[in-house]
Amino acid sequence: MQSTAALGNQPVVEDYDFCKYSRVVDMGGGTGGLMKLLLPQCPNTTGVIFELPEVWRFIVHKFYQCSLTNNQIAQDGEAKWKAEFPSLLPRASFVPGSFFESAPGTSE
Repeated sequence: MQSTAALGNQPVVEDYDFCKYSRVVDMGGGTGGLMKLLLPQCPNTTGVIFELPEVWRFIVHKFYQCSLTNNQIAQDGEAKWKAEFPSLLPRASFVPGSFFESAPGTSE
């Protein structure tokens, strides 16, 4: 699924003007592939990567070979991003959750 989504991220960012928004939420954002492409092009936009806690646990376990509690998921996800994309981290946040239950704050 992740590799399929990655193929679709580039055309989405190229064809749609996300820069007109101050905050963009990627519902089901996986490892943040869309934000990694979007944020460098939109310097005044912040991004939220909203993903199931179980998915974050799997992703972080895969990369770090460790087991996480729900409280560690967002912090460890941000640590991974900080290592790969330090300039984007101040504008990206990670929110574990399910869009069937809630959505992260106000966005455009």
